[in-house]
Amino acid sequence: MLHGYDQIGMHFRMLSDRMRMDTFQRAISNVVKPGDVVCDFGTGSGVLAMLACRAGASKVYAIDRSNFIKTAAELCKANGFEDRITFLKTDARTVDLPETVDVLISEWLGNAALEENMLPPLIGLRDRVLKPAGIMLPGIVRIMAAPVRASNRFEQITFFSQPICDLDFQGLANPFAQERFWAHIEPEELIGEPQLVTELDMRTVSNGSLAETITLKFAEQGLCHGVALWFDAEVAPGVSLPTGPHAARTHWRQVIFPIGPTAIEVSPGHHMEVKISAHGAGSDVDWSWSIGVKTDITQDLHYSFSSI
Repeated sequence: MLHGYDQIGMHFRMLSDRMRMDTFQRAISNVVKPGDVVCDFGTGSGVLAMLACRAGASKVYAIDRSNFIKTAAELCKANGFEDRITFLKTDARTVDLPETVDVLISEWLGNAALEENMLPPLIGLRDRVLKPAGIMLPGIVRIMAAPVRASNRFEQITFFSQPICDLDFQGLANPFAQERFWAHIEPEELIGEPQLVTELDMRTVSNGSLAETITLKFAEQGLCHGVALWFDAEVAPGVSLPTGPHAARTHWRQVIFPIGPTAIEVSPGHHMEVKISAHGAGSDVDWSWSIGVKTDITQDLHYSFSSI
């Protein structure tokens, strides 16, 4: 049975994402110089490794632990780059390369950047193989947040209030309402200005965890269903990859962390304090979030959840 990145469908999602592909192609073209030695961590289909060769790299080490790396090697040969790309099916946490590299490329980004938990092994690889003056692609990743209304999702919750095959499933309604979910949020669904959660400088970031507290202010009156997270990446100087509601849609979408089973009526002047954390758990991350909503001088509501 095929799993995850062994499936062509997974690579279709990434390769057909024009924003993703155009951005990385421009960044690699701008940064990789003739004669550079490059490492591509999480090479997948090998597309970024091949783009590095096209930009002039003399050698590329393409690392991936999925079985799809065999297909990547075949694609590399079909495109005439087999003499410059060495494919390594191995764990990046333990791999040692025979030389240091000028550029370390990795499209390690999951939903809200951190999902998939590829950042910790990337940090270790960077410390072992990147030259002191080497370049990381992406260079900077910013995680952003904003309060949102997400009425469509919460309308789905009422599905469980009705019998299914004459059976009672109401017990699923509240747990379903407390799960984080992924969606393309429209700009008009934002009810407050986006705020920076954290900025990751890929040259210096030292761990793949997140523990931040931010304050989000409401800009309009209406229902608030939760907090949306996304990332904006500076892949190379002057080459950005935004994935928020105001940007062109990408396969990443936004991650919504709900307030709870019901929405809260808010107005300008109200605000929410959001404590959010993410910690590595195998090939994914465990999220937890706590939301305090201050609606007026007499009402201060608090909600705490963890990912399942």
